[in-house]
Amino acid sequence: MSRRTMQFAVTALTTFTVLGLLTPTAALWNVDATIAGDVRVGDVSGCGRQGLANGGFESPEVGDGSWSHTTPTSWTWTDASGNTIPGEIWNTPYPSNYTRYAPHGEQLIELNSTTRGTISQTIETTPGETLGWSFYHRGHSWTETVRVSIGVPGSMVSQGDYYSNNTSRKWLVHSGAYVVPPGQTSTTISIRSISGNNHDAGNLMDAVAFGVGPCLDSSSTVTEVGGTSGSYVPGDRVRYATTITNTGDAPGVGTSYAYTLPPSLELVPGTLEITDPEKDDQTGASTATYDSATREITAPIGDRPLNQIPAGRIFPDSTITVTFDATIQSSAAGSTIDYQPQVSTASQLAPDWSIDADPTNAPIEVEASSPPMEESSGQVDSEASNADLSVSALTTPLNATAGRTATWTFRGTNNGPDPATDSSATLSIPSELTDVHVQYSTSNDAGTSPVECTLDGSSATCPLGDIPSGETRRFWVSGTIPSSFTAEEDPRTMTVDAALSGTTADTGSNNNSLAYDATVSMAPTTPSDLRTNGQVTSTDVPLTWDPSTAASGIDGYQIRRNGTTEVGTVNGTATSYTVTGTPEGDHSFQVRAVDDGGRFSEWSHQVNVTVP
Repeated sequence: MSRRTMQFAVTALTTFTVLGLLTPTAALWNVDATIAGDVRVGDVSGCGRQGLANGGFESPEVGDGSWSHTTPTSWTWTDASGNTIPGEIWNTPYPSNYTRYAPHGEQLIELNSTTRGTISQTIETTPGETLGWSFYHRGHSWTETVRVSIGVPGSMVSQGDYYSNNTSRKWLVHSGAYVVPPGQTSTTISIRSISGNNHDAGNLMDAVAFGVGPCLDSSSTVTEVGGTSGSYVPGDRVRYATTITNTGDAPGVGTSYAYTLPPSLELVPGTLEITDPEKDDQTGASTATYDSATREITAPIGDRPLNQIPAGRIFPDSTITVTFDATIQSSAAGSTIDYQPQVSTASQLAPDWSIDADPTNAPIEVEASSPPMEESSGQVDSEASNADLSVSALTTPLNATAGRTATWTFRGTNNGPDPATDSSATLSIPSELTDVHVQYSTSNDAGTSPVECTLDGSSATCPLGDIPSGETRRFWVSGTIPSSFTAEEDPRTMTVDAALSGTTADTGSNNNSLAYDATVSMAPTTPSDLRTNGQVTSTDVPLTWDPSTAASGIDGYQIRRNGTTEVGTVNGTATSYTVTGTPEGDHSFQVRAVDDGGRFSEWSHQVNVTVP
């Protein structure tokens, strides 16, 4: 791992505080320097695993969307007198207004379980090393305060009191540093609830970290999309993937990915993705961007800003993958294309100092394109025109529903230097599909006026005409999948095959065809017995219903009012929701389910309510 040295000076026998205590801030940190001498230099460039176990409270698992009086694995949970008491773990998304997601993973804890509690854990330490600590904190219903102490039992040193409130239901991050004193080979961290209006409710917490800094491991791969030849030629579509893992003790902050696309590659629109397990109360998962002017792909890795929490935070043991597809350009013939993205993070103790992952390269060798041969003489004609047609799927994965309409949309692209003349698309259509329509666009990409293709039984032909260099044409097949299609197997695959051809010589014909699969499942069953769940007030309409089922699992539910207005969503398998902000008067409500493949059930029956 390539790292820059990161150090800071702390005065001995004092506590250096960047921001005042009892301030709801995401940048609060203390350094307790108990090392002899006038100045102690804290090295925060450490990298390794010696820190807390189960800092995200993912073990033991509790039921989806529920909570349990259970103590997290590897932690001790005590009351104010030091007696062992049960802990409290929540699995999120929790079906209430308190919180939608745990900041890290799926579970969090409530420190005020049966009473105001204290959690603690001990790790092995090396005297003189600098350890970072941090945790996420959120109020349950009031302004709630915890005290962080570090040291050895009997001589713990307070690191300060930290509070969070429930005014806007925001997660905050508290963090700091601790220098291990001489002779101290094991160190305990404890977090104790010291306030909250209710002894058995309050102080939601997650992602506790205590140890040396973050460590980034990254690896990159490149594969041919739709091909197995193992060789690359201009016109091939390739998929790049970079996997990033934090193998250290502490979260990395400001984590980022950057790669500048060379002229020999062209990004396939709509393929840039981040597989990110972290969730966000407001803005969703991480997003990557492409600047066509600079040709740079950038991505803030890790969770998005949770109110005051900075973007780019990647937790210990978290793995995130950046992927995109690109088309090899004709200029790459006979050359090597390197793929060496830059991945970096920083320690929360020194966020302005970059920690770079060791660079990894995934190069590909592009074969030299052979000029087309003249059929009459068998000689190479260096003046002949060269096109390079390729076909790709516009939406992947394609999830379809038995008994409903599905659409397979293809994109045909000319990556060659010359126009592809008299181009056409030939499609093979499943015989089970009914009410079939096949159309294509007449101008670049989406076009403006769809034109019907020629349909003959289970095949169709779309005359795309001349496709200039760098332009695309879309063509698509739509039809109804019979409900009986998944009667014996659910889910089941339905495939549309497409092939492109033209009269201009093609320099890369191995990417001219594509088998486009749709995963077909039955729609989720319709939620039943929708009803009010308690008293309807001027502010709240509490609803509950019996659950739906689906072969791929239920991802959540949507609630709408008066047949048109969506008023809420429920994630996971929870089957209740309280609608707020409903105007006075008579209203109707319905609910529908969505499965893990994005398929919707029918809307449920209506339940009618009167809001006073």
